[in-house]
Amino acid sequence: MAERMCHEIIKQQPTAAEPYQTLAQIYEHDPNKSLQFSLLAAHLSFTDKSEWWRLAALCRQRNDYKQEMVCYTQAIKSEPQNLETHLKRLELLSELEKLPDFPVNSLKVSKVKCYHKIVRSLGPSDAETIMKYAKMAATLYHNSTEVEQAVEVMSIAYKKCFSLFTLEDINMYLELLITQKQFTKCIEVFVSSIGVEIEAEIQTVKNANGDIEEQTHYLNCVIPNNLAIDLKSKLLVCFIHLGALNLVQSLLNDFLSSDVEKAGDLYMDIEEAFSAVGHYEMAIKLLEPLIKNTSFDLGAVWLKYADCLNKLGRHDDAIESYYKVLKHVPQHADARRKLFTILENKGRIDDALNILQQDYKFVVSAHLLFDHCKYLKKYNRMLKYLEVGEALLSRDLTKFRHPEELRIACRTKGVVELIYNFRSMRGESPYHKDDLQFEEESFTLLPSEEFSMFKELLSIAKEHKNYSVLQRLTFMGMISKSLTHYRPDMEFYCFQACLLNRDFQNACRFVKDFSLKYSGPRSFNLLSFILNSLDENTHGKILIATLSKRF
Repeated sequence: MAERMCHEIIKQQPTAAEPYQTLAQIYEHDPNKSLQFSLLAAHLSFTDKSEWWRLAALCRQRNDYKQEMVCYTQAIKSEPQNLETHLKRLELLSELEKLPDFPVNSLKVSKVKCYHKIVRSLGPSDAETIMKYAKMAATLYHNSTEVEQAVEVMSIAYKKCFSLFTLEDINMYLELLITQKQFTKCIEVFVSSIGVEIEAEIQTVKNANGDIEEQTHYLNCVIPNNLAIDLKSKLLVCFIHLGALNLVQSLLNDFLSSDVEKAGDLYMDIEEAFSAVGHYEMAIKLLEPLIKNTSFDLGAVWLKYADCLNKLGRHDDAIESYYKVLKHVPQHADARRKLFTILENKGRIDDALNILQQDYKFVVSAHLLFDHCKYLKKYNRMLKYLEVGEALLSRDLTKFRHPEELRIACRTKGVVELIYNFRSMRGESPYHKDDLQFEEESFTLLPSEEFSMFKELLSIAKEHKNYSVLQRLTFMGMISKSLTHYRPDMEFYCFQACLLNRDFQNACRFVKDFSLKYSGPRSFNLLSFILNSLDENTHGKILIATLSKRF
């Protein structure tokens, strides 16, 4: 009777917790059912920490780890400031990570989220615990490139216990804020925690949209005498982005007296800030000491220097600097593009086209190959276009080694993987020694674009009577996944290329299929011509069988 009454109440009041609590007591003889009713009652009512802990213990007895985790999470919601529950959940998570087959990723919680929750939940009285878990969370977030979350957890910790922040902690916090472009917040930290004195005024102005807004103008800045150089560089970066160039000049002169050998990375940070706001003359002041130092004679430094010179219109100096980049990093695609543009604008077309040429012995950029093709076509360098175009189209392909590989290509569509498996079965390396190695990049050609380019290359090879390249291109087209839609055209192109290259053995492979698919005098004449052109006449039976079916 009690059970029936409970179910009747549930029908009328589905969100009431009491009938579920009663059902849990009724089914004490059935632990599983009792637990399920208790969990339902707990979710429908405000339950204290101790009840959730009791339910978590019952779930543990049944090895229901997911439900146990839910119980601890609910316990935290009921008493967020109870550190013991947070630690209990972390302990369970550590145990589950050690289980070999448990799907930890299926849980809606992770260690970094637990740390973040501790920082958010505890009060200032637990300042040391907050700092401990804030730094742990920020490190994990930073390692997984979740910078916004790292800033949030450190900001919460700073509001609750900024007095416990060491210079190292402040430095990390400032670095995260700069990454998120929160420069005004950085200035507040410099003033409140580092002792920087700043004089500023706020003006009310109309913006471009006609709306009234407040703008801060920084008038004066006094920094402590013993301020660490990495903090000086961050203060400079903030002022540069905030447009306080009147303060930047004096701070910069002080910074440039620093040892380049020790502070080279900080020079780069300030240079990036100047370049970001378009002050390339100032950026060059930071780069010139670096390029004169042997420790920073690097491709990345020369590239930034060349970019600044290019932006300032000092093209001759920029050309020399871009060549320095390529001396350090010969395959740098971006440097090659920029150098090409300058040389092209100067009318040095041959030099410009040569600079786009990549060394095929190293990893190459498909996007740069495409650009190279585009400009070779523009300036009518057709034979070179044929060479570079073949390299580009080979990105997802391979060169044939054996006649059997061509047979595989003729029977199946998109067969690169089958050819690799065939080579492995023969005990060979799957890859051809001349196959190009391409960078991992998002560049793609549409099938229609690739087919259009493919036909252009065939036309160039035929026009220049380069029949071996013509045949190689058509064979590559046979195994291209993106050209599968054009398979009938590919087969006929292959046949024509074999004829022109006098490869009658492979031409026979195609013409036999043509004579069956498109039977008629023209097909039979081609078949007869190919068979008579072979060195040995071993195909008489094929010819007789084919003709007997026709006549």
